[in-house]
Amino acid sequence: MKKLMRYAALCSVLVAISATEPGAAKLEPIHISIILDLSNRIKSSDQINRDKALIGAIFDEFQTRQKKQSYLLSKDRIHLFLAYQPNSNIEVGDVGEIFMNKTPYPVFENKKIAFLKEVNELYKNATKEPQTGADIYTSICSGLPGAMNNSKTKQKIFIITDGYLLFDKEYLSKRAKCTYMRKLEEMRSKKEKWKSFYEKEKLQLCPCADLALQNTSVMMLEVANKYKGQSPFEFSMIKHYWTDWFNKMKIPAIIIQHGAKKGSAKDAILEFLNED
Repeated sequence: MKKLMRYAALCSVLVAISATEPGAAKLEPIHISIILDLSNRIKSSDQINRDKALIGAIFDEFQTRQKKQSYLLSKDRIHLFLAYQPNSNIEVGDVGEIFMNKTPYPVFENKKIAFLKEVNELYKNATKEPQTGADIYTSICSGLPGAMNNSKTKQKIFIITDGYLLFDKEYLSKRAKCTYMRKLEEMRSKKEKWKSFYEKEKLQLCPCADLALQNTSVMMLEVANKYKGQSPFEFSMIKHYWTDWFNKMKIPAIIIQHGAKKGSAKDAILEFLNED
């Protein structure tokens, strides 16, 4: 039995060694967050598969970083965060995480399986209880893990959402006006003059109070999937709502439109994760 145990341990070591790259070195730690919007947007054709492909691309690059660091040298972290859903029984907040800390390859592989399984379960459960809107605003302002606030570690936040910060009247009645998107229909009617209307009506979102996300940048994916062909400025309007908000909080943000080719989205993800 002891010989068998030694053999198993040796196999684990050999697997870990074979999974690394020559010249492995410790990289600057990175904390990757993936915030998921599991509202009714996922009912759109092929949306779940598109979301999973994006999550897969993010995770593949995360694993590439671990391989470069022989897994054991890494202090990287990746976690799944489910955006707040009004009137939902679905668990929200931090729902899955891998925190690298002297983590050998076999242990990483087990964590990887559990992480990707959690992704599948989240989407499976969400299809049983579709929601009318994901509250990305609240998720950023008060829902992110406390460890991210004032952190010196490089933070990369991915938000997979259609970008529409809209809710039913009952929920909106409890919120300040600058915490959701207003007068979108009127903005659409202004066509190329939508931005002047936005400024005149003071439709900006209020910056989060007491939020200090240092060394943080954001990428929002799958934005503005509605009114294609009807509202030629739709993406520009939704993008401006978010970039204006993030700029006020001094958080660099990249907004990528729904329907972007998988190859171009993947390239954007790789560039985003590897930029200084």
